[in-house]
Amino acid sequence: MRLFKDFTGIGRRPASANSSDSHRPRPDSYRARRHRCTLGLERLEDRVALSNFVSSNLASFNGATGSGPRAGLIMDAQGNLYGTTDGGGANGHGTVFELAAGSGTITTLASFNGANGAYPEAGLIMDAQGNLYGTTSNGGAFDDNGTVFELAAGSGTITTLASFNGANGHTPRAGLIMDAQGNLYGTTAMAPGAPGRGTVFELAAGSGTITTLASFNGANGVNPEAGLILDAQGNLYGTTYFGGAFGQGTVFELSPVPVAPPPVVTAFSPAAGATGVDPNNFKATVTFDQPVQIAGMGSPGNFSLHSTSGEGPALHPVFPTTALRIRRRLLRLRLWPL
Repeated sequence: MRLFKDFTGIGRRPASANSSDSHRPRPDSYRARRHRCTLGLERLEDRVALSNFVSSNLASFNGATGSGPRAGLIMDAQGNLYGTTDGGGANGHGTVFELAAGSGTITTLASFNGANGAYPEAGLIMDAQGNLYGTTSNGGAFDDNGTVFELAAGSGTITTLASFNGANGHTPRAGLIMDAQGNLYGTTAMAPGAPGRGTVFELAAGSGTITTLASFNGANGVNPEAGLILDAQGNLYGTTYFGGAFGQGTVFELSPVPVAPPPVVTAFSPAAGATGVDPNNFKATVTFDQPVQIAGMGSPGNFSLHSTSGEGPALHPVFPTTALRIRRRLLRLRLWPL
């Protein structure tokens, strides 16, 4: 994990001045200050006149339809709005709702009941099929640690994709992002034990297992309460509320570790089964495109491999060419990149 910036407290409320002299107006500056104030009002009036925005109340929550929405909305191609409420609904644990385009009626799509999550503090994302995904800060299978959930399009049933168990983080307060393969990424504000200061996690498509990609330790940040963004190279970016060099929060990057491609045998001579070659005891020259480890797969105790770099069922790195003697019946070779 790489830190981009530590905050030094800029933007925080400043301490009050020790002397009251700084608050005393200077007589000779009164006219200038009044002139600046007048100009400021005139510019504000200009902006208001040009904007022409009108605030409209589209709908109000009544408790049964949810209460206390903490997150923003998403909109589908038809202009329908979707979101979550932190409370209310059928069980008092929050809801997923829809406000149809042109309608003033909030429709509760599903209510949380604790077992399927509770108190969603973040918003939703939608895939190409119209399925909704999000997190809850509490509830789930493990001591109210929170969940990742899905609400399938046209369904009124919340499906828990995974529950946080503490060891893989807890209390997700931010929403999710999804990559092109359908993998979900997010943050948890807390984690158990030391350092216990939050995580970045992945939930692979089709998997019910939460994978911790990184944990915060104070120096690299504390308590990420916001979500992530993803660039075209798969790098994740986010912020933490506290921590860093000055204790005021951080901007961080999490980069994927490159995975070596599988080894390729570029030459094998002579080929097994060639005329005049004993399949149970022959010597071949094998060339690989990268350093590899080799293991023979066959009946236990019924094979051995001999090469210039070693002997036995598992061989040490060989590259690029090795003389390989196969004794007895060998079903296949298994290769590992280094």
